[in-house]
Amino acid sequence: MRIVFMGTPAFSLEALEKLDSLFDIIAIISQPDRPRGRKLKLKPTPTKQYGLEHKIRVMQPEKLDDDFRRELETLNPDIVVVMAFGRILPAWLLDIGRYPPVNLHASLLPKYRGADPIRWPILNGDKKTGVTTMLVREGLDEGEILEQTLININEDDDYSALAKKSSVKGAELLVQTIGKLKDNKIVPVAQNNQEATYAPKLAKDQWIIDWSKSAEEIKNLVRALSKKPGARTSINGKDLKIYKVKLADLNDKPNVILEATNRLVIGCGQGSLEILELQLEGKKVMQAKDFLLGNPLMTGYNVGTDIHPDKDALSLKEHD
Repeated sequence: MRIVFMGTPAFSLEALEKLDSLFDIIAIISQPDRPRGRKLKLKPTPTKQYGLEHKIRVMQPEKLDDDFRRELETLNPDIVVVMAFGRILPAWLLDIGRYPPVNLHASLLPKYRGADPIRWPILNGDKKTGVTTMLVREGLDEGEILEQTLININEDDDYSALAKKSSVKGAELLVQTIGKLKDNKIVPVAQNNQEATYAPKLAKDQWIIDWSKSAEEIKNLVRALSKKPGARTSINGKDLKIYKVKLADLNDKPNVILEATNRLVIGCGQGSLEILELQLEGKKVMQAKDFLLGNPLMTGYNVGTDIHPDKDALSLKEHD
């Protein structure tokens, strides 16, 4: 089976490696290299790096136009496999290959169609999600379902953990699906559009913690945004990223620091949260207990956008 693999981020690597071990990957199509990291250096995408290391042809078109189509057709693939390519696919792709192109989507379609299907189940407090192989069609994740695998979401799974689960299960499912397609042992099933839900990219203002929400809702937001980009709040006007929390046993009005000695607890609209892992603006990620050693806080003061008007929540005195 001659496969053209379309994928860009590290999320795609598990599937690329498995497919490469069993089939003939004749080309990898990735988005163009972009500046990354603090120094914004131009670095190869993860899938491009894999291609370079394994001597597989890599294509990085700026445009999916007719010139690129002609180049792709000369490869004469049996099938095009798509996993997190990161761009809307043109209609002409449906005519490439002996078999229709197959896409791996990280949800149990028709739920969570769209660009961010891993974050939204966490954000909504779902207990399960999954991965789906489907035929590529012109609509947004509307192609016929080929196969699905269920994934349980544990209480403390954050985005990084669930993305890893989805990558591993997705790779296994893709290999299984391609094998069944080759042997003509799979029947596509149309999606029920009436059951469809959507998972758009979260806007930056959705990263900000609203402490008037319940502790459970805020915990889900923190999980959905960890480790990147991180849920945001502020202390003394300084940005703070929160990466890990747990439900606490104190209750008070929201936005208020309830405890700041051996642990950092903040009141929510309903319940409270203990902050476990955070990052102060310009500093390294640290445990909350270590943060408190160098940044003594006072209880009763506000966090978030409403800072106490008279005194800083963050003590200015030197820590012994």
